[in-house]
Amino acid sequence: MKKYLLPLLAVFSFTLLPQFSLEWVSDPISYNKLSGWLNYEKQGEKWHSRLYTLDSTKFEVMGAGYSTTPAFSYTFTEEERLAGGQLFSLKNDLNNNNFADAYVLAYNGTSTNYRQSFKIIDLASGEVLMEKNDPAWYYSYPTLADVNNDGYLELVVLKYEYPLFANYFYEVYSLGFAGIGESDIHFDFKLGQNYPNPFNPETKIEFSLGRKAAVNLEIYDVSGKKVRSLVNGEVSAGAQSVVWDGKNDAGLRVPTGVYFYTLKTGEFTESKKMILLK
Repeated sequence: MKKYLLPLLAVFSFTLLPQFSLEWVSDPISYNKLSGWLNYEKQGEKWHSRLYTLDSTKFEVMGAGYSTTPAFSYTFTEEERLAGGQLFSLKNDLNNNNFADAYVLAYNGTSTNYRQSFKIIDLASGEVLMEKNDPAWYYSYPTLADVNNDGYLELVVLKYEYPLFANYFYEVYSLGFAGIGESDIHFDFKLGQNYPNPFNPETKIEFSLGRKAAVNLEIYDVSGKKVRSLVNGEVSAGAQSVVWDGKNDAGLRVPTGVYFYTLKTGEFTESKKMILLK
């Protein structure tokens, strides 16, 4: 009988690990600054991101690529600093120069009794494209949407009679181009400033969700005591709003004063201040 030597076949299992290669390390950024990446410059149909920083005095956009050298800087006015440096991208190029535009809010008055205004600025030149600031009116922040379904975006603003807040009006401005409206944007979690603020007897709170989530929206007084639960449950993705009528959970009107509203999801918490006047 012939004997055959069978070769021993060794079977090896290979796992391909991701190849991490460090591309860039930024210069030091102050702990007091917020930072992130902004869709800033449009080339063809594609937006290119830039690094930005934001602190209590100014907003800066860095140069292209991995740069920490400012290419654009905007210094907040005293009224804009009072509002907390609330600058938000409109995610559109309104003046057709291939750079994003943004709006910035301003509080005219004091931190406890103010009238809100805003302006829209070009984030490349700093040019003011629109400003709404009138002693007789309190303005909401602007939004973009195709409200008349003609295929083109409109800019929508709410204005409230100031200081009585007895009535409010819509202002709708045609822009003449199709772009990204609020309903088309994939939102991050965001809590807006209530309006009107100060208010009497009710105020509107807007927030947006990047995806469907369990949400708590609650009102607290200055001592930290919960006053009212406005939302407690699962909420769909997108832009949402709720009205607080100035009452607590027992249905009783709360006194004049400063209150805080807090939005909580599984991974996001933010609070803002509001003032009830009578």
